[in-house]
Amino acid sequence: MPLPNWLPPLVLLEESNGDWNNYLTILYEIFKTDFIDTQCNYRGIKIAIKKHPQIDDKEATFWHLISEGENEETRTPDIRRCERIRWPKSVIEKVPDEKIKVYDKGVQVRTKEGQYSLLVDYRSGDMWAPKVEPTEAIKLMAEKFVDYVENGGSVINDGIAGLNNVKMLESAAKSIASKGKVVNI
Repeated sequence: MPLPNWLPPLVLLEESNGDWNNYLTILYEIFKTDFIDTQCNYRGIKIAIKKHPQIDDKEATFWHLISEGENEETRTPDIRRCERIRWPKSVIEKVPDEKIKVYDKGVQVRTKEGQYSLLVDYRSGDMWAPKVEPTEAIKLMAEKFVDYVENGGSVINDGIAGLNNVKMLESAAKSIASKGKVVNI
């Protein structure tokens, strides 16, 4: 399925010469521009980001956009998410209404009991969710490679890109394990 022409281009690690720290700075600047310095709106409603917990002076929403995992402390960078850092604002502002999840009520905690309740049940109000076809990234890449072998053309990600991704993920994991220390690739 072709991508919509209104999606911004990917932000590739290669543009930072494989330097994870430089890449992270670029990704954060894009996030900051889209969600902190300017207002992002969905149907005229301001989109609020989750600011805490902050890690390395970067908001929780930023880390959720570029990493994966259940636990805040053990999330790991996901190169596909990193590359698509420009997409969330465009999707929020341009995709037809029925394709976006919307929670129509916010939460205000005023008491300790309310705080407990928030931990137990943090969603309130109506919610709409699109049907999204699950696609396994490795399967998709393997299909693209087979198509390349059979029909020629160009490969989306070659061995060098794969090696750079592994190096970036290993360095990011080491940096996270050492509480944000710089790890050169």
